[in-house]
Amino acid sequence: MLFFHSSLLPDARGRLFLLLLMLAGPLVTHAQMAAWQTAVALRPSGTNAQDPDCSIGSPNTPGDVYLVSRTVFDARGDSYLAGVFKGTVRFGAVRLVSTRPASYDVFVAKWSRTSQRFAWAQRAGGLTDEENGMPGNVVYDVAVRGPNVYVAGYASDSATFGSIHGRQHDASGLFLAKLTQQGTKASFTWIQPLDLPREGISNQESVFITATRTGIYLAGTYNGLAHVGPFHLSSADQLSRFNPQVLVAKLSDVGRTARFAWARQTTGTGHPRLTALAVDGADVYIAGNFHGTAAFGANALTSTGAQDLFVAKLSEAGPASQFRWSSPVSASGGIQVKALAVSKKNVYIAGAFNGRARFGDIHLENVVGAGNYAFVAKLTDTDTSGRFAWAQQSNGAGNALATGLAVLGQNVYVAGTYVELAHFGTATITSAGQSDVFVCQYTDTGSKSKFVQVMHAGGLGNDYPSVVAASPSGGVSMSGIVTGTARFGKQTITNLPGQANTFLAMFHSPHRLK
Repeated sequence: MLFFHSSLLPDARGRLFLLLLMLAGPLVTHAQMAAWQTAVALRPSGTNAQDPDCSIGSPNTPGDVYLVSRTVFDARGDSYLAGVFKGTVRFGAVRLVSTRPASYDVFVAKWSRTSQRFAWAQRAGGLTDEENGMPGNVVYDVAVRGPNVYVAGYASDSATFGSIHGRQHDASGLFLAKLTQQGTKASFTWIQPLDLPREGISNQESVFITATRTGIYLAGTYNGLAHVGPFHLSSADQLSRFNPQVLVAKLSDVGRTARFAWARQTTGTGHPRLTALAVDGADVYIAGNFHGTAAFGANALTSTGAQDLFVAKLSEAGPASQFRWSSPVSASGGIQVKALAVSKKNVYIAGAFNGRARFGDIHLENVVGAGNYAFVAKLTDTDTSGRFAWAQQSNGAGNALATGLAVLGQNVYVAGTYVELAHFGTATITSAGQSDVFVCQYTDTGSKSKFVQVMHAGGLGNDYPSVVAASPSGGVSMSGIVTGTARFGKQTITNLPGQANTFLAMFHSPHRLK
């Protein structure tokens, strides 16, 4: 059995699979309260492989390749995929061709839940394969609000976004782009350069965006000097010339362009790393990890170990914003947060921990002492503080990591990946292969939570979810990566041996909010 501590928890999805490749176990089925209704592979035609383990620019299989960095759902349940591709790939009736046959370009595509087909796809990118050892074109995050689709990423010099040319105002290459949908078509409307030092963007999880009716919110980790519209920020301090900090900013979409409304940053020497962002009205929530001392406005946190977790809140008022509170979580063996969700002053986080973890006055413990346990916890936002109300964890002999969260009323859905055997509440699930996916449902009763059910799926290869969403009708949707053949109850997704693809799966929860 292979055990990994939080110091080895992956900064990128590919690292997780390198740790899981040695694991295997038999499949044991259990009676479930719900059943998988749909499971499909979002596979563009003409694609020979999608390999989540390969480094961008160094695929281990020849031919045309596409790599999905992010998947999100809109209010109707349609899926939006963003990532990179090389060669020629068809998304339904749309044929995309990379600028150079052997180089990666950015793509954004929409999958229609109704027609079960790709509705549209767009590409962007430039001629440079690599810059300073980093890929020339990368997608970091995607967000959807009504007909508008926003994409954050990096594009090399001479990049084009439809009829728009990028990198007109700065040389960093980081961008925020807007696409406008019209039926089965979408086109780029504007490109906003993000003048952040790219050396501070360490991996594809370092820039996050979300869109609401009031604007687009962006957050990430950076080094050095940042010029965010009219705002000039610096991560330098007396102890380190380049001390990483977290940046949070808001942009206003004014139709044909975007304008920065405000920008804030953390301070201190704690080297915070952002891993999640959520917005609820005028409140902005961020979560991540830090060590040492990290200051969120006037509120400073000091870690008790090598890596602690933070949750922090900013409130905006007109053209300004300020940090309101921050809360830490420590674990004796390390802890990592991977997902964040907010609903009516209730803040939920999920991830994995090792050893003993302390969520305020609530203590969780890795009883077996082997590997990492998945967790989900709730904080109550009192405007001036975030207080933990409850926390739940997995148990078992194997590793488990929560990667996605969805909240609808009292229902809390936690998606993640596990190996070997995992216990959730009164249920036990066993993986079929190297890693399988799970979705666990809890009922939030206020100061406590109750386990409802757990769904699991997978095959002999590496399978993991990246996002989960819930609808008022009781439908729960999940997307991620499956390798080879994977089973979702009676539904089967088939790929070539060793081949991976993005999946979309859904089940109907009988415990929907009345």
